[in-house]
Amino acid sequence: MIFLIFFKWVYNKSVMLRDSYIKINIDNYRYNINYLRNKTNKQMIGIIKANGYGAIDYKCASLLQKEGVKIFGVSSLSEALSLRKHGFKEEILILGYVNLAYLNTILKNDLSITTVSETFVKELVKKEIKGLKVHLKIDTGMNRIGLFDEEAKECLKLLKEKGALVEGIFTHYASSDEKDEEFTKRQYERFLKTVKSLDHDFKYIHTANTDASINFKDEISTHVRCGLGLLGYSSFKSDLRPCVSLYTTIVNLKRVKKGEGISYGQTYHLDKDAYIATLPIGYADGILRANKGRKVYVNGRYYPIVGNICMDQMMIEVDENCHLFDEVEIFGEHINIEEMAKDLGTISYEILTSLSDRLTREYVNAQGEIIDIYTPRFNEEEL
Repeated sequence: MIFLIFFKWVYNKSVMLRDSYIKINIDNYRYNINYLRNKTNKQMIGIIKANGYGAIDYKCASLLQKEGVKIFGVSSLSEALSLRKHGFKEEILILGYVNLAYLNTILKNDLSITTVSETFVKELVKKEIKGLKVHLKIDTGMNRIGLFDEEAKECLKLLKEKGALVEGIFTHYASSDEKDEEFTKRQYERFLKTVKSLDHDFKYIHTANTDASINFKDEISTHVRCGLGLLGYSSFKSDLRPCVSLYTTIVNLKRVKKGEGISYGQTYHLDKDAYIATLPIGYADGILRANKGRKVYVNGRYYPIVGNICMDQMMIEVDENCHLFDEVEIFGEHINIEEMAKDLGTISYEILTSLSDRLTREYVNAQGEIIDIYTPRFNEEEL
């Protein structure tokens, strides 16, 4: 009987290889797309940079495509080419710097690029750029990339003279996630003034990420840029539905005596005899060592992470309620990722984008039924 139970478990989990996986609720993802569009009454640029914030870029692109989203945002040329490789023909905007040595590749793949600086534009117009799709990035206070107000008119003129298609204009709010509406308002007014001064018919005008989409209204934008919100997270209260959960499995369980130390450096010692469960997940999977002392969820109870988190494994102190091969929630329905981020002194973006390609992605519907399984380094046919 024990053998049969073990065989069934191995068969069901075989595609996961390490028994640690990310669960992505695709029905919630679709809901979030439409929630954000309806709330803002604007079209969406689906931001799927950083491999869809860990949810896999082309899987997210497919969901966006089915909901009628016609333009995707990525951070780099490599991310854009990944989408083209998977057959997506929608508009793709590269939000960051691109090396102009790959201009022919950009044109060949019908990609849109961003003006990261005046110097960048002046180098760009020395080349053959007829038909190149461009979005003007206006730096209104982020001081990262983009054109200053006074540079925008000259750069627009240069690009149009060379035959570039200047389709879009945008800015990025520096503090929309910190309830600093006054600074956001100043950025918006600066952007609005610039757009009006250019007297150009832009197809795409966009300013707002997820938080600004929920908390700040503007009259000029045609689109919103939502990424984290698609996964159900925002700094502000909303009706977004979280999509992503992280699970692992108890693969070893032992009784350890009082006074024994746990893991590297023996930084944790038992004050009584206790059960120690080993989980096949560690900092190489994106579980920061700072998680030591936080809790995970197993069978209706919370248990502490004890000892230093290892590269590939971590330990929790449990009791008789836990058994070999029980599922363990790192974050999800019972452990809020926003609270986890706060405990770690970071943001949910960092947690999600740190999840490595060693973790299987399991796509489920609202009923929890598995729709698709993706193991980045393998596929089922190879096993």
